[in-house]
Amino acid sequence: LVGDAENSDSPTSALSDLSGALKHKRSSSKWNDALSAGSSIVTDPNQAGELTGGSKLTTDEMDLLVEQVKMLAGEIAFSTSTLKRLVEQSVDDPDASKEQIQNLEHEIQEKRKQMRLLEQQIIQSGEASVVNASLIDMQQTVMRLMTECSQKGFELEIKTADNRILQEQLQNKFAENKELQERINALEKRLASVASDKMPSTCHHGMTDEHTEDLKKKIQSQEMENERLKLEHVQLFEENSGLRVQNQKLSEEASYAKELASAAAVELKNLATEVTRISLQ
Repeated sequence: LVGDAENSDSPTSALSDLSGALKHKRSSSKWNDALSAGSSIVTDPNQAGELTGGSKLTTDEMDLLVEQVKMLAGEIAFSTSTLKRLVEQSVDDPDASKEQIQNLEHEIQEKRKQMRLLEQQIIQSGEASVVNASLIDMQQTVMRLMTECSQKGFELEIKTADNRILQEQLQNKFAENKELQERINALEKRLASVASDKMPSTCHHGMTDEHTEDLKKKIQSQEMENERLKLEHVQLFEENSGLRVQNQKLSEEASYAKELASAAAVELKNLATEVTRISLQ
């Protein structure tokens, strides 16, 4: 009996101080009073279960459970010491202390059960806390991904609208360019016609030259305007190409963000299931 009491569920060194202090009690009546006071902390497994109230405990509740485990370990150490002493005293007269020894053995077994139950609840609560922390982190990740997805979608809408505006401007410039080119061609034809129909008179010849110079200036001006429009056309085309590339990139980023959000939602569901399972345990 003494060997079993000493070998199973030995208390920690931190609790040996408590058992050592109790061993200084000299009368058996004081020992019994100390045992009764200590055992009143947790009298049955149901009472220990009520302390948790669920899978998630507050810090104070966890500290209370830890203190109860320490107290039970100290009581077990004290009862074990008392049991050893009674066994040694009953060598000469086994029947005299038989009932008291049996009561102590039963009490030690009950306290060990209570201590194991409390330790199991502490472990389960710790696991639930870890899962809950992971669940909260996953929820924050999902929210962040959904926010990024919304932002990318909004940016994509803005870029698409800008692209449509630039496309319309490009088409308008192209139409203006075409119209100016037609006007240049018409002026060149008029210039050629005037040059071929010169009058022999000097006065008329001077007027024709003046008109021809005026037409040449207009043609040069139209050509310069045409070149400017061509440059604008090239710039708008390059901007349009750049916007298309940006739109494609934004579309890919939005799609990737949606995939991440979907995967995170699945993981979140799995974590919620795990939390439910641990809570039921």
